[in-house]
Amino acid sequence: MEKVYIRLFMAMILVWTILITSVVNAAPMFVEPAHVRGVYLSGWTASSTKSLDRLIKLANTTEINSFVIDVKDGSGLTYKTMTPNLAKVLQRLHDNNIYPIARIVVFYDPILAKNRPDLAVIDTRTGKAFKDGRGVGWMNPHKKEVWDYNLQ
Repeated sequence: MEKVYIRLFMAMILVWTILITSVVNAAPMFVEPAHVRGVYLSGWTASSTKSLDRLIKLANTTEINSFVIDVKDGSGLTYKTMTPNLAKVLQRLHDNNIYPIARIVVFYDPILAKNRPDLAVIDTRTGKAFKDGRGVGWMNPHKKEVWDYNLQ
């Protein structure tokens, strides 16, 4: 099981690298800081110029050197919906020496669970897709199709 998660984590790093390269013309190089001191930004926050200005100012006046940004959140939405101006956001982070970290929610995905219940974790008592207290199915981490879906 541990190997599955490590492989998936490495795949997500690859996706983020490809994403940065594909959305930024002549992708800026980000240097990983020796000590990461980050704050979390939802995709919506990252796309708000006012919020991003405030957080960049905070980073420039404190020890914050990294932003964790939703590339795919717990609702199943991706950066294409939440942060369509990702290239501009990444350029601003680069210009301010802020290291971006992608947050990709992989196994909690209401959209995929609804459309592909065959890829969800199966409840052994019912033989049907497991649903949590909110009625949302969780994706099966052992299904390669789930990995592939998240790498798109």
